[in-house]
Amino acid sequence: MAHYEGIAPGDEVTPLINGTPDAANVLVIPDPVPNEDFLAIYFSESALLALNNNTVDLSYSVKDKAGNKDTARDQFLNVDLRSKPENLLAPLVPKSDDGLIDDADARAPVQVLIPKFDKARVDDEIIVHWGNQVADGVRLTKEDIENDPFIAVQLPYAMVFDAGKGTVNVKYFVNRAGKEVGDSPDKPVEVDLTLIGNPDPIPETPVHENLFPPKVISDSGSGEENNIPPEHYEEPAQVVIPWLAKDGAEIYIENDEIFITWGDQVGSKVLRTVLGADVTAKIDLIATIPKETISAQGGGTIQVFYTASRVTTVPPHENTSLSPSQPVTVTNATELPGGGNIDAPEFPVLNEFDAIGPDELLDGPNGLYNPVRVVTTYTHAEVGDTVELFFVGYDDLSAGNPVPGAAYNPQPPYTITQDDLDLGYYDFNVPAKYHYAVCTRGAVEAHVIVRNSFGSTTGSKKRVFCDVKMPGWEDCNNRP
Repeated sequence: MAHYEGIAPGDEVTPLINGTPDAANVLVIPDPVPNEDFLAIYFSESALLALNNNTVDLSYSVKDKAGNKDTARDQFLNVDLRSKPENLLAPLVPKSDDGLIDDADARAPVQVLIPKFDKARVDDEIIVHWGNQVADGVRLTKEDIENDPFIAVQLPYAMVFDAGKGTVNVKYFVNRAGKEVGDSPDKPVEVDLTLIGNPDPIPETPVHENLFPPKVISDSGSGEENNIPPEHYEEPAQVVIPWLAKDGAEIYIENDEIFITWGDQVGSKVLRTVLGADVTAKIDLIATIPKETISAQGGGTIQVFYTASRVTTVPPHENTSLSPSQPVTVTNATELPGGGNIDAPEFPVLNEFDAIGPDELLDGPNGLYNPVRVVTTYTHAEVGDTVELFFVGYDDLSAGNPVPGAAYNPQPPYTITQDDLDLGYYDFNVPAKYHYAVCTRGAVEAHVIVRNSFGSTTGSKKRVFCDVKMPGWEDCNNRP
């Protein structure tokens, strides 16, 4: 109530509710008159509750000591006192029912269920507090009001992480028309998201990006990383787990458990437990993959990775970090093209002296050529194998030096088709210019590399004489 003209000690100010005096709250102006610009008058709760949530006309009258009266202008307000939410229960956090919110729970993500409460309204806003973190508000719909629980509020991983480790109190507030009208009791939950490798930089992915991938070294001691050659295929392999994370931090403590998976051999994981001696040494950890696991997986590009687990503050719960995978080339000779042996190619068009002469250069749509034939009946031959030809000319019949301009290596390598398998061979038509580069009293040699999904096999070499200079020619560069 603002000061009015002629205000004086002893004036009586009577609150009016719909014109009815609220005698229990008459204000008598004291002596001296307060200096405040506004004075408080009060309307009784019982009188307002009796209005049953209707529009109310609030005003007041003033009577001075001489009995003069005046009434202030009406103020119309909506009274909404009997619909405040009631019987709010603590939220439910199902992931905590086993005693702990761990890293896997937080990634799921965590859901907070809001139990049904009395006098809920459509558009009531539910705001979940997870410790010191506040979730975005969710408004109840008509459909939600019929459910119990009303809704499930999903919390992002970062929010659960930022609230910290230990006991976290979870509750929710109800806002209506922008004002808080109720809050629930607390629900205490235990939280531990501690990971080996420290906080995951990108928790939205399953891989812990602060961990290095493993390194694989043949147990033969060759020292070559991430490659198991055929001669070491039937031997164990060593897996190296870096002691430090990518950020340079030491990340392991005693009794941490590391499980190494070789390809899809999930039933043959190798366990490496961190020992007290490891913690003292602070060097990379070594584990051995049995040769049986390697042979069971077979050859090819094998993805090798590890998980690193640590017991949480609430045993036996563990938090597990997943490393990036390391592709390892494993070559099993028996799975390679030809079982590791490819015959030398053939020269199907030769003269009676087993040589390529002028008449053995055939006329084709792209000019003269001589074919080099690759047999496609080798062991494990399949559609999709690739064949790469290496063709070289020499300046002598049996030895000699490579001839400049006589080397032919068509790219990309040829891909075997079903027709090639049905026919039993494929011919590379080597253009005559490579034979002319040799010209006379020389030789040409060819071999192939055949590749499949498991690796490659280099075939044997085949050399034949080459003398394509015609009588009367000065040389092959100045042909008529």
